[in-house]
Amino acid sequence: MQVKPTLKVQSLKKYFSNKFGVVKAVDNVNFSIQQGKILGLIGESGSGKTTVGRSLIRLYESYGGQVTLLDEVISGNKLTKKQNLFLRKNIQMIFQDPYSSLNGQKNIYSILKEPLIVNGILKEKMRELFQDWKEVVKNFKYTFLDKYLEIDIQNVHDYNKKLTNFLEEFEVKVNLWKPQFENLSLENKKEIEEFFNSYFTFLDKKQLILTQNFNDVYKRAGILYKFYFKMQEKYRKGEISFDEVDVKNTANQLKEIREKIKDISHFVRVKEDPTHLDQISQDWENWTKYNNSKNLLNSYVSQYKYEYKMNLNNALITEDVQKYSYYKKLSVVNYEIYSYLSLHFKKFTNLTFSKIESFISRFEELKETFLLEKQNVLIVNQKSEKFESVTNFRHEFIDRLSNLNVDEFVEDSDYNGSLHYKNKPTILFESVFSKYNVSFPKKDKQLKSYLEEELKKVGEAHEQAKKVFDEETRKFIEEFSLVQKAKEEELALFTSQNKELKEKIVKLEKEVVELHNKFLTLIAKDKDLYNSFKNRFKEKQEVIKSFSIENKNIFKVYKNIRLFFGIESSASYTLLKRRIKKFITSELIYEALESVGLLRQFAYRYPHEFSGGQRQRIVIARALIVEPKVLIADEPIASLDISIQAQVVNLLKKLVEEKNLCLIFIAHDLSIVEYLVDEVIILHSGKIVERGKTHLVYNNPIHPYTKNLLESVPKMSNAHIPFKPLPFVNAYLAEQEFPNKIVSQKVEQHHYVFGTQKQINEWLKKA
Repeated sequence: MQVKPTLKVQSLKKYFSNKFGVVKAVDNVNFSIQQGKILGLIGESGSGKTTVGRSLIRLYESYGGQVTLLDEVISGNKLTKKQNLFLRKNIQMIFQDPYSSLNGQKNIYSILKEPLIVNGILKEKMRELFQDWKEVVKNFKYTFLDKYLEIDIQNVHDYNKKLTNFLEEFEVKVNLWKPQFENLSLENKKEIEEFFNSYFTFLDKKQLILTQNFNDVYKRAGILYKFYFKMQEKYRKGEISFDEVDVKNTANQLKEIREKIKDISHFVRVKEDPTHLDQISQDWENWTKYNNSKNLLNSYVSQYKYEYKMNLNNALITEDVQKYSYYKKLSVVNYEIYSYLSLHFKKFTNLTFSKIESFISRFEELKETFLLEKQNVLIVNQKSEKFESVTNFRHEFIDRLSNLNVDEFVEDSDYNGSLHYKNKPTILFESVFSKYNVSFPKKDKQLKSYLEEELKKVGEAHEQAKKVFDEETRKFIEEFSLVQKAKEEELALFTSQNKELKEKIVKLEKEVVELHNKFLTLIAKDKDLYNSFKNRFKEKQEVIKSFSIENKNIFKVYKNIRLFFGIESSASYTLLKRRIKKFITSELIYEALESVGLLRQFAYRYPHEFSGGQRQRIVIARALIVEPKVLIADEPIASLDISIQAQVVNLLKKLVEEKNLCLIFIAHDLSIVEYLVDEVIILHSGKIVERGKTHLVYNNPIHPYTKNLLESVPKMSNAHIPFKPLPFVNAYLAEQEFPNKIVSQKVEQHHYVFGTQKQINEWLKKA
């Protein structure tokens, strides 16, 4: 069975125009790639390989040919918003220079969060999560509590072990330093240097322990995150206890029957007379009018609100009293009309469009008349001889507003409401019966009676199932409470030990501070040594102090986990969703960083704090966070040190295997390409000159350009021989000009060469 390609490119052409004319940068490039495969595009600078990559992700909007991604066409002069979103989610590209690819003003967390929002990944994750979140946390309440407690104990226990080892070593160090310090003098440089190094080794050790602990705690947060989705999967597969299954099934049946009965209460009475369907259509039209009228009235209410805010802002920013008075009057009048309409909104929601226009015109007339009367009146906050107070102005307008006659509109709205504007009718009565798999009765009362009888039966079954479930739950809670109590006691013990260890370390640190100050006094005369010690100590202290930020972050993370697991509740469901959203965002970012071999706490650093190799890993993480199907890597190792290049290449290879990606690897380095890619395409002057399985092309190159490229790869066996230029004559291109036709010829299975038939015959003879 032939596997469908993930990405298929047919006759890709790209043109650039300049003052000298038009240049064809890419000419008739064809290829396809399947999931889990790596395709290499190689060639010298200007060969068109980068142009191919940029065209695929539409950095170059207009290009010829057809590109299909997951059976969806993504080529054409202009994509729709939906197509664009599909493209961005499924194809990502990483570039040569990682530093210029990252916004230096944002930390890594913000950089990785951006594609999650822009591509709608976060929105989709939240929608999918909250489909059954309440049911999952309710069903696995004690499972989640037990798992959280287990991780909490592990966190404190492991940290205590690290602190205990550190404390033992610390005590030994301090006991050694005390007698050493008594014999220290500036004349004995060796002892000074030993103390200096020993002291900073201790600080390095402390920093390492804190780093390891934070890394472990973050990793365990990731374990809890994955644990939720493991339980979610079990719930969706129905892998729950027998008593829970019965309760769940009967509850769903009850809900379904109640919805059916509710539907019946909204049926329009339809007799066997077919002409009565006209009334249904009329009612549907009335209901639509009601909805549209409501929206229209809402827009007017919003209009007055925005007018009020706009004029209030204008009043506040002006320094001229007349302008202030003018804008203030407008803001007061608009605010009071907005308040009135908001308060009495429901009274007028059934008005027709024309009536709403007349209704609003009453307010506009009142507003215009009142402001005309008050045009020469200046208003300020405090009343005086020259000015009227804002309060008096407001009260006077409220009086006029309350006396406005709108009774006729209230009557019209009530009358229209009685015509079923609010009742959304069912278009075809018969369709409801077929929907519920019930034979069509003569009257809807029969269906309602049938459903009520069914409701009674299922209700009894549900109550019985619930009794069994409650009894099983009671037994489980009794057993669970004993286990939980033991774990809580264990946690309390570890927490107490942790507190004692920290107190001992603080006590020892006070002794170290005394030694530290004495040492500074001792070396004060040697300015170079003094400054070196002080500056280095300051750097270490700043690093150690920065861990307090990590502590706060970890506290927030675990607080969000408790909400995520339903262990804790929130003031509102909206706030809870916001906190869970933040937690999920963080976990997606942390997972992306870990997938490229970086620590979670790196999320809060900035690009300039990383090496070139680390920055390229961050760029890869940003590309992979949207879970694309195709990744285009445009010379991702060209600007990196040789020692780092292998790490990045191995990382890409590992990610392709783990995530089943398609990777298009664009490079100059032919030795890297040989190691990494499954299939290779050789490009020259925008055209494919040779292609095939990598080992076949490398072992048996046919095209003269391919041979030239491969001969230019340096070999360790020739390291003692000076580099020699390899001149390449492009004469073969002249032979391919019109009317000569370029053809593709199969050299062997999975290996093809491109040229005129005459050229290919000559090249094959020389091979």
